[in-house]
Amino acid sequence: MTWSICGSRWVRTAMCLAAFTFVSVDAVAVELTARENAVFGQICARCHARPDIGVPLIGDAAEWQRRGAAGFEQMVRNTIVGAGDMPPLGTCAFCTETEIRNLVQLLSGLSPEEAVTP
Repeated sequence: MTWSICGSRWVRTAMCLAAFTFVSVDAVAVELTARENAVFGQICARCHARPDIGVPLIGDAAEWQRRGAAGFEQMVRNTIVGAGDMPPLGTCAFCTETEIRNLVQLLSGLSPEEAVTP
């Protein structure tokens, strides 16, 4: 039996996360705690690093800007209560509101001030 690691979903996810590292240079600076980093890698990236499921991807500035037009607080609220196919808290039942805010800011690349409807 031959194993192909290059075609695995884990490699695609890792590549997307590696790409995000480069994209985040111009994004809003968010300093995550060790726990938030773990949540990002184990929970957020499960969906937001997969181009085949229809969620806003990490580093997709245009899509996050579109969603941010409703306001940063609305993005946080959607994350907490769930919206569309996203379950409440994005499946992170143990995350605090502060952690959710930091993760939304990191994923979207927007600061709370930038994502406010005039």
